[in-house]
Amino acid sequence: MSAQFLLFDTHPIQYRSPVFRELCSRISGTEILFFNPQFDGNKWWFHEVGKIPKQNWNLPLMEGYPSQVLNLGQLPLRERYRKLKETLSAVKPKAVVIFGYYLPEHWMIRMLATRLGIHTIFVGETFQSSNHRWRRPIQTRFRKLFFSGMDRFVSIGKKNFEYYRSLGISEGAIFPAHYCVDNNFFHASPTEASAMRKEWREKHKIPAGAFVSLFVARLFERKRPGDALDIHERLTKLKDYRTVFVGNGPMEESLKEQAGKNKRIHFLGFQDQAATRQAYYGADILLLPSEFETWGLVANEAAACGRPTLAADSCGVAEDLVVYGETGYVFKKGDCEQAAEMLSKLYNDPELLQRLGRNASRKVSDEFSVKQFAEAFQNAYRSLSGNKQ
Repeated sequence: MSAQFLLFDTHPIQYRSPVFRELCSRISGTEILFFNPQFDGNKWWFHEVGKIPKQNWNLPLMEGYPSQVLNLGQLPLRERYRKLKETLSAVKPKAVVIFGYYLPEHWMIRMLATRLGIHTIFVGETFQSSNHRWRRPIQTRFRKLFFSGMDRFVSIGKKNFEYYRSLGISEGAIFPAHYCVDNNFFHASPTEASAMRKEWREKHKIPAGAFVSLFVARLFERKRPGDALDIHERLTKLKDYRTVFVGNGPMEESLKEQAGKNKRIHFLGFQDQAATRQAYYGADILLLPSEFETWGLVANEAAACGRPTLAADSCGVAEDLVVYGETGYVFKKGDCEQAAEMLSKLYNDPELLQRLGRNASRKVSDEFSVKQFAEAFQNAYRSLSGNKQ
């Protein structure tokens, strides 16, 4: 291996692969190293991940850029450290990127890079939430310790940038970016969009004139899928208002039981990326009511398909990509009455709904592209001494 710029990530992820391809085309000698071929949630203290069935997005996640899978998951901690040390010592890259701080491997790379004199760039999804306030002082100390070893940061949005600044990180060390998906994958011509919408609605027996709120997420507590049912119940007086769930998880059966035989509520289960794309075009608006989202990339996907988002204020995407009255609406987390009022307004004003969708499409295209995200990494890399690419 002769790479000069190494990016360490947990496993291949569908929305990062396009960024890696773009970045490798910009900086020669870039290589991506994955800890494992897939993420093992059972080995992570964030227990909800381990509850989710394995999912196949049917995308070429490791094509178009140089990469390696280190297969660290089955090794004892000491052996993981040894393997990472051997990798970094053999290559001695000019800089490394670390995605996240929550795994032992992240801390190992941070320590090894410091010892070997390798520059470090950090990218994470953290911002200060109102959840678990009793844990906040502990989390802050923990993060400050980790971040103290970083040379540069790439922020994913406004809340993330402001969080780094609140920890005393200098503005010059932070390279602002906008979190992204592959907009080109989701974008369709008007003719294609119309055909997909018609086909999707016919397939799922949804009338052409129905108003569809779409929930796209794993079905567990933090995503608050129950709020979508609560909101639906408040809007039953609207003619043919529909709620569609795309996703699976531990709450699936209880949600179906709660919905009963209501023919205006549809559960589609897990859908791969192409099928999810079709669902965005088939629906009218995305509903994102999560208890907490570090971002909420489904809003990017929906916007790329010309659909606005109704997001809870607890989501990182709120007031960043999802701007109140411009590209969607933002409601107070858990306030289903407020969310229902906003949806009722859009139901009764098709022109406003379409305008929000057009604005969302334009904003995500102009500001939340793969190219701008890769450029932030490139600029962070260039800012380190001796790096000219």
